[in-house]
Amino acid sequence: MKLLLCDAVIIIESFRLNIWKVLKSKYKIFISSAVLCESQYFKDDLSHIQYLDFRNDIANDRIIKVSVSIEEITPILQKTADNRIDIHTGEAESIAVMLKPGYQNLYFCTADKTAVVATHLFNLLDRVVSLEKCLAKKVHTLPFKLTEKAMQKWKADAIQRL
Repeated sequence: MKLLLCDAVIIIESFRLNIWKVLKSKYKIFISSAVLCESQYFKDDLSHIQYLDFRNDIANDRIIKVSVSIEEITPILQKTADNRIDIHTGEAESIAVMLKPGYQNLYFCTADKTAVVATHLFNLLDRVVSLEKCLAKKVHTLPFKLTEKAMQKWKADAIQRL
C-alpha cells in the first residue's frame, strides 16, 4: 500500500466531495500534527460546520499522525522565506517529515501551488501528487486545484521559478 501525506485542503475537499473513504482505502494516510489541527472542521455548501474527528482512525492505526520538532521545521521556514515563498506551518511540517530518514516512500498530496514550489526547493517535487492522480480515476468532476492538470502546471511553474 502506498503511503500518502495529506495537506489540509486535500482532507477537507475529500470530505466535502465524499471521497475520503476511497482515499483511505487506497493509501496508508499520514497527517502532520499541524495539518491535523487545521483540518478539525469545515463549512459545507449550506455553511453548516462539519467537524472531523480522526481520533478513532489514529488510535487504530488507519491514519498515522506525524510530527517533527520546531528545530526541524525552522530551517524549512527559513529557506522558503529566503526564497520569498510563504508557506504555512502545516506545509513546512509536511516537508520536514518527507525529509526525515524512513519517509522516502511517502508521497505528498496537496492542492496548494505555494507548497508545490516549496517542495521543489528541497528536491521533493517528484513525490508531490494531485488528488486526481491518487484516485487514479474520475470519481467526480474535481475542482481545478485538485486535478493533475493543475499539478503539472504548478510543477512546471516551480521549476521555472527556481
